[in-house]
Amino acid sequence: MSVSRIRQNQAINRFDAIRKDADVHRLMNLLAAYPLAKQIVLANWHKQSPQEMWLDWQDVNINLNKFSDYKNKTIFKCVEYPHKDLSADTQSLLLCLAPLKGLIDRNELVNYIRELQNLEFLKKYSLKKIDAALQEAIDWGLLKYHNIFANLLIIQPVFPYFLQHKLESLNEQMHKALDEAFKNHYLKYADKYYQLLNSHDYQEREKGRLFCQWQYENLYKALQLCLETQESISIYFCLDRYLDLIDDNQTNQKLAEIVCQNLEKYPAAFIKSELGYQIPLAIQKLGCWQLLKKQYSQARQSYTKALQIYSALDSQKQIQKQIWQANTYYNLGIIAQQMQEFAQAESNYQQALHIYIKNSDRYHQARTYYQLGNIAQQTWELSQAQNYYQQALKIYVEHGDRYSCARTYYNLGRIAQELREFTEAQRNYQQALQIYIEHSDRYSCASTYYNLGVVAEALQELSPAQRNYQQALDIYIEHGDRQHQALIYQNLAGIAEKTQEFAAAQQHYQQALIIYIAQGDRDEQAKIYQDLASVALKTQEFVEAQRYYQQALQIYIEHSDRYEQANIYQHLGLVAQQMQNLTRAQSYYQQALDIYIEYGDRYKQARTYQNLGMIAQTMHDTAQARQNYQKALDIFVEYGDRYSQAYIECQLELLAPV
Repeated sequence: MSVSRIRQNQAINRFDAIRKDADVHRLMNLLAAYPLAKQIVLANWHKQSPQEMWLDWQDVNINLNKFSDYKNKTIFKCVEYPHKDLSADTQSLLLCLAPLKGLIDRNELVNYIRELQNLEFLKKYSLKKIDAALQEAIDWGLLKYHNIFANLLIIQPVFPYFLQHKLESLNEQMHKALDEAFKNHYLKYADKYYQLLNSHDYQEREKGRLFCQWQYENLYKALQLCLETQESISIYFCLDRYLDLIDDNQTNQKLAEIVCQNLEKYPAAFIKSELGYQIPLAIQKLGCWQLLKKQYSQARQSYTKALQIYSALDSQKQIQKQIWQANTYYNLGIIAQQMQEFAQAESNYQQALHIYIKNSDRYHQARTYYQLGNIAQQTWELSQAQNYYQQALKIYVEHGDRYSCARTYYNLGRIAQELREFTEAQRNYQQALQIYIEHSDRYSCASTYYNLGVVAEALQELSPAQRNYQQALDIYIEHGDRQHQALIYQNLAGIAEKTQEFAAAQQHYQQALIIYIAQGDRDEQAKIYQDLASVALKTQEFVEAQRYYQQALQIYIEHSDRYEQANIYQHLGLVAQQMQNLTRAQSYYQQALDIYIEYGDRYKQARTYQNLGMIAQTMHDTAQARQNYQKALDIFVEYGDRYSQAYIECQLELLAPV
C-alpha cells in the first residue's frame, strides 16, 4: 500500500474516532452557536484532549444569551481561556499590542517596538522577545496568519478589547505610554502611506491603498489620539487620500466633519506653529465635500474661514501661503458661479488669477481663464468668453493637457455657433472630437457629434448633419440616455421633413414620442403631436393631422396653457378649412381669436381675422368677410407688414360693391 493511501486511511480513522468521542460531542454542544469560543477551542485541539477542554469550559460557565455586562465578561472569559496558559513574559509583552486592531504587519512591528523602547516607562520590558510572544499567541489561536500575506497577522476581534481591559485594570500609566508609542508610530507610517497613495506609479499607489485598507482602524485611532492631544493631523490627510482613491465619499465627508469639529478646540498657538497650515487645509477639504454635496452656504463659510487662517500663518513661506489663498479664491469662485452670483464669481477668479500670474503658475492660470470664459459665456459676453478660452487653450497646449484642450475647443465651438460663425464652430468641434476619440470618451463624443449635426444643418449640409446625428444617437443608445435619444430623433425627423422623406420623419417623431410617454413628459408629447400633425398635413392626411392636433390640445387644456391652445385652434381651423368643413373652421378660428385678444397678441389677431375673412368670403358672406379683412388690415398697417397689407387690400377690392 502506498504512503499516501496509508495517510488517507489514518485521517479517515482519526475523523471517525473524533466523531464517536462523547467528550467531543459534549464540548461542541456546550459551544454551539458561539463561533468565537469554538474558534479558540479548535486552535488548541493539539494541546489538550476534548475532555480537558470540556472541563475548562465548564468552569468558564458560558452564557452568551444574557445581555449587559455579564455578556461582556463572558466574552472576555472566552479569550482568557487560552490567555491564562501563556507564559507571564508573553502576557506582559502582548499587553504592548493592546492599541492595535485588525491586522499586525510584522515588518512594521519592528518600528513600533522602537517607539515603545523610546518610552522610559517601558524600558524594563524585554521587547526583543516580542516575536516569541507572538508565536505563542498564534499557537493558542489569539492571532492567526493572513491566508495570502505571510507578514500579516490577523488579531481575533475581541482580543484587543480584552488586552485594553487588562491594561486599564493593571496600570493607567502604561496605558498612556502605549497610546503615545502607538500614535507616534502611525504618524510616521501615515506619511509613508500618503507618499505611496500620491505616487504616479500604479503599483506604488496600489501598495499604499492596501496598507491603508489593512491599517485603517489603527490609523483612525491614532488620528483620534492626535485630535485629543491637539497635535499634528497628518494622518487625516493620508486617510482623506485613501478614501478619495476608493471613492468612499460619504465616509470621507464624515471624517472631514469630525476633524474640523475637533480643530475648533485647538489653541491659537497651533496656527502660529510649523503645523498651523494643517488647520486651513483640513477646513478646505471640508469645504470641498460641502461643495460636492451642493451645500453652497456651508462651503462658502469653510473656504472663507480657511482664507482668514492662511493670512494668519507665520511659519509658512509667503509663496506657499499665496498659492493656498489662490486655490481658496478659485473655489469661492466656483461656489459663487453655482449660486448664479456671476459678479462675485468673476471677482474671486480674478483674485486667484492675479496670484497665479504673480507666481508664474501657468497651469492654474489656464483653469482660471477657463472658468472666467465659462462665466462670460453664461452672461452672453461672447467675445470676452472667446478671449478667455483662447488664453486657457494656449496654456493647455503648452502643458500637453489634451483633454482640457478638448473641453475648451468644444466651448469655443458653442460660442461660434451662437455667433452664427458656423465654419469656425465646425472647426472647433472637429478638434474637440478628435481628442475625445483619443481618450475614448464616448459620451463627450456624442454631444460633439450632435453639435456638428446642428452646424451642418444650419449650413444646409443635410447628409453630413444626418450622419452626425446618427453617430450621436448610437452612443446615447449605448449609454441608455433616453432624453438625448428623443432630442436626436426630433432632429433626424426635421431633416427627413426637409428632404421630403415623410415616412422616415413620422417614424423618428414616433420614436421620440415613445420616450416622452415613458418619461411622462406631457409638454414634449404635445410638441411631438404637433410635429406629427405637420407631417400629416404635408402628406394630405387631414384626418390624421386633426387627430394629432386634438391630442396636443388635450394636453394644453390639462396644463391650462391658454396661449398654446390658441395656436392649436388656429391649426385645427386650417385643417377643417382644407377638409371644406367651413363652419367648424370658423369655430376654431374664433376660439383662437378670443385667446389672442385675451393675451394682447395683435399680430396673431390679424392672421386670425384674415383667416376668418377667407372663410366668410368662401361662404359668400361679403359683409362679414369685409369686416374681418378690415380688422386684419388695420393691424398689418400698425406693424408695417406691407406684403400682408397688399394681399388684404386686393381681397377688399374684390369684395367692393360694383
